[in-house]
Amino acid sequence: MIVKLIVWCLTSLIDLATFVVFRGGATLIICLFQLLRAPGIALGGLLDNLRSIFGAIGEYVFELIWDVVSSIISGFFEFVNDAITGFFELILNAIMEMMQLSKEGLEELFSLIPEIFGGLSEIVSKLVVSILDNFQEAIGTILEKI
Repeated sequence: MIVKLIVWCLTSLIDLATFVVFRGGATLIICLFQLLRAPGIALGGLLDNLRSIFGAIGEYVFELIWDVVSSIISGFFEFVNDAITGFFELILNAIMEMMQLSKEGLEELFSLIPEIFGGLSEIVSKLVVSILDNFQEAIGTILEKI
């Protein structure tokens, strides 16, 4: 019986020792892996943060380039619009000046005709002057609307 007790104590002690050694070794290995894994997780987080930072920078740069291109295109169309408007204003002003000069010349011509044709020429001159005035007002209206 004492032998059984000694064997039982010895086996229990060996069992306890192996349990402590193996469990301690396993815990130590797990801790080591956790220690090695933590920098990897931290590095992965750092890389994720860098990726999001570069993504945000890329989006900002793309938006900036997009704004610059759209401003250039908008400015070009605005320039073309102003150039066309200025061109038509210049042409209409030239037409108005020519019409004014023609009107003055016709008025002088028509001032001589009444002596020749009497009342008929006065009617015709007023009619032509009226037509030229109406045309000049129409051109003036067009210039105001442009």
